Amino acid sequence: MRRILFFMLTISIFSITSCSNNNNSAIIKVIFSGMQDRTFIMEEIYPGRIMFLDSVRTNSKGKFTYKYSFRDSNPVFLRIYSNDNDYLTLLVAPEETVNISSIINLAHNYKVEGSIGSSLVRELNLKALDTYQKIETLSSRYNNTIIKSKKQEIQLKWNELYIEQKRYNIHFLIRNPKSMSSILALYQSFSNGIDVFSEKSDFPFFTMIADSLSAVYPTAPHVRSLIKNVENRTSAIDRLKNLIKIDEAIPNINLPDIYGVDQNLNSIKDKAILLTFWSAADPNSGMLNKEMKDLYKKMEDKEFEIYQVSLDQNKTLWVSSIVEQNIPWISVHDKAGGTNSIAARIYQINSIPSNYLIDKNGVIIAKNIWGSDLTKKVIEITK
Repeated sequence: MRRILFFMLTISIFSITSCSNNNNSAIIKVIFSGMQDRTFIMEEIYPGRIMFLDSVRTNSKGKFTYKYSFRDSNPVFLRIYSNDNDYLTLLVAPEETVNISSIINLAHNYKVEGSIGSSLVRELNLKALDTYQKIETLSSRYNNTIIKSKKQEIQLKWNELYIEQKRYNIHFLIRNPKSMSSILALYQSFSNGIDVFSEKSDFPFFTMIADSLSAVYPTAPHVRSLIKNVENRTSAIDRLKNLIKIDEAIPNINLPDIYGVDQNLNSIKDKAILLTFWSAADPNSGMLNKEMKDLYKKMEDKEFEIYQVSLDQNKTLWVSSIVEQNIPWISVHDKAGGTNSIAARIYQINSIPSNYLIDKNGVIIAKNIWGSDLTKKVIEITK
């Protein structure tokens, strides 16, 4: 059966510089039950590459001890790798004594004590494995189902799992902004090529963690790599901002809602408008809908409206999502979908979700503004 989902932890490339200091060390003590007299590889994870450290062998009781010497005071990512492609990842700090135990399988059954960073990495891994197993179950059901409506139900549950995983990662980042384990949460991805944080609206999470970690571990290679990525992306965003046509009157959109009634964008008069483009098949869009519902409720007595354009090619999925999410604003569907949508072409939509904020005079004042920034701006223009 084709594996729909598999989580990988990837770190972007950056050159490594470090000062020499061999006085600091950490001791790693291992008990691997059921894996006696076996060879394991100790590796260090650098940004963009993995370096071999040593090979170690468990004794007749499944035990071994390994000493790692640090170059400086920064924590490091280490990996214990077995010859059957099974491994576990650690985040080890100087002077720690890390006790690891596992039964038969490394990644699924291990416990760790004596290392806060390694415990957080374990938490991330276990959540990822739990989500993966649920997806595998849904995948099996999907492949064995021939009823179209049932398949659509399974697709919706897939989306819910995507959203649930992203929510978990967001909460993890908020709880652990000064732990390098948050770098793994930022770069966690699925084998189908979709990163957990893949949308433009996710960029603030990268800046938040970069700012927090730079204050604690400014010389750590992984932190420096993250900072460089943030700086590069900020430069790219600044270049794109110069192309956004602010202070420009809005082109009209006239599309049907779920009842088949045409909704004309330009018929909304004397109100600030949030024009959004989304897809019910995109879990990030669904999450942003929940945020917009909070904003919409907060502004219900103000001169504010949301006009949302679905680019779903599957109309049934769009309708069911509108009903399930109980969307209160104007929601329309462009049956052409995707890149064939005239509305998306007119508004130069290259990714979803995307939005434009339009003032009461029908003039675009911002593009792709999210979260608290969006709320502040909406309150400002509806006073």
